[in-house]
Amino acid sequence: MIRWFAGWGPLAALLLGAGVAPLAAQSLDQALAPDAARHSVVRLRLQGARLTGRLMALGGGAARLETASGERSIALGQVDSAWARQRSTRTGAIVGAITGGVGTAIFVGLLASGLCESDCENIGLEGGAVGFGIGAVGGALVGAAIGAAIPRWRLRFPL
Repeated sequence: MIRWFAGWGPLAALLLGAGVAPLAAQSLDQALAPDAARHSVVRLRLQGARLTGRLMALGGGAARLETASGERSIALGQVDSAWARQRSTRTGAIVGAITGGVGTAIFVGLLASGLCESDCENIGLEGGAVGFGIGAVGGALVGAAIGAAIPRWRLRFPL
């Protein structure tokens, strides 16, 4: 038995070691480039102060932000950390699909079983499967709408 495992040892070490390789460091320019293209709202922390605004342009070692008090140019060398505002649409859709699907599956499965009068074999499971599909779609739509209204900040730099 030990012999069998010994033959797999080098392969396992190679596969496990492949995921441990260090990642290349990402510069602030690279981290914020997608947000600059979309004019996302970002939050930059520099020397203890926090600056929030829409990222309008990025280049030449500076970021141009549109803030509530007007446009500002920030030297990227002064930035300690950068955050981008995102919406929780995907998370809301997933939570809504699971919640709506399971709840509707239970309800429709019990309803189908209770209303069936003849040839009722597996009617509860079939009703539950149909209910899960309907509830998952409806729950995903409602969850995505709720998630879109919930902003969250995601760290872009340093990673």
